[in-house]
Amino acid sequence: MNILNKVTINKSALEVWKVLSEDFDKVYQWMAPVYKSYKIEDEEPVVGAQMAGRICEFTTKEGGFYAEERITEIDHENMSMTVVVEPKNAPAALPIVKNTLMIQVRGVEEGKSEVIWETKPDLKTIGKVMRPLVKMGLSKSFGEVLEELKHFMESDEQHPRKAKKVVRAAA
Repeated sequence: MNILNKVTINKSALEVWKVLSEDFDKVYQWMAPVYKSYKIEDEEPVVGAQMAGRICEFTTKEGGFYAEERITEIDHENMSMTVVVEPKNAPAALPIVKNTLMIQVRGVEEGKSEVIWETKPDLKTIGKVMRPLVKMGLSKSFGEVLEELKHFMESDEQHPRKAKKVVRAAA
């Protein structure tokens, strides 16, 4: 199964690419589901990558749900990268074993870019049975992620969804 989402952002492709590639470990700044993110320190990055990958924590609870996200390919000239996402300590109901994410940023005109976010999830048996619902849910979730990126890039502020999560985490 492939899921394709796109968004047009009123910022240059280079500005968007910097946030997605060089600031890869700082995704907590703009992505609502991520409470904390940081570099994977003990692994060598692939050629061209600033880091091997990142850890994204989805809860403030000790030993909670998180993902290990490793950059497996990166091409700065074409502003594209592939990331393998492996959920850890995930709820049993999560239908995904891992997800391969391909990101590309393209300039569409002066000061405007398009982000192409293509995912290929590897599903558990239950996910395969519920494939249409899983595809619909993932497409909606990744659409929201791109909406949050767009808001962050264009306003230099967190999307309201992210701001609400930050307040909740602090309480």
